[in-house]
Amino acid sequence: MHTDTSLKVFRHATSLLGDALRYFALETCRHFNTVETDSEYQARNRALAKRLAKAALTTAAVPVPTHSSNPTPVTGPVESNSSLMPSASPSTTTPPTTNTIQNAQNDVPLPTAPAASGKRKKTFNVYTPKHHALPDYADQIEQFGTTDCFSTVVVCSI
Repeated sequence: MHTDTSLKVFRHATSLLGDALRYFALETCRHFNTVETDSEYQARNRALAKRLAKAALTTAAVPVPTHSSNPTPVTGPVESNSSLMPSASPSTTTPPTTNTIQNAQNDVPLPTAPAASGKRKKTFNVYTPKHHALPDYADQIEQFGTTDCFSTVVVCSI
């Protein structure tokens, strides 16, 4: 059970912790170059491959004009039509960040392959619900009690 004194100390400690985390995020983290882990990188590449495969399948059915009043869709891969793409000089343009499959119905942007190094830069993020809720913990303990007083297990009675 917490007392008024222990809650006052807890409030002060969480305030100091919040200040320290913000200082760490602003001052310390900028001196380190951190990137995603190998497993994060591999998971992102698997998800990218899955999205590319799904996008290729969803753009497969495109209606083709026929002489009959009931057009039938054509299934299979849709190739991009270069006449629909804006032309520009290669020396004046930067490489696009997405590819686009264009057809008569829609434009489907597709992400490109990962960058040369592959791994994305990662930073410490203090803008999460866990950090945002730090000042509220003492009030919650005062109002509802400590977390060892109750359980979140669902009770099933037969």
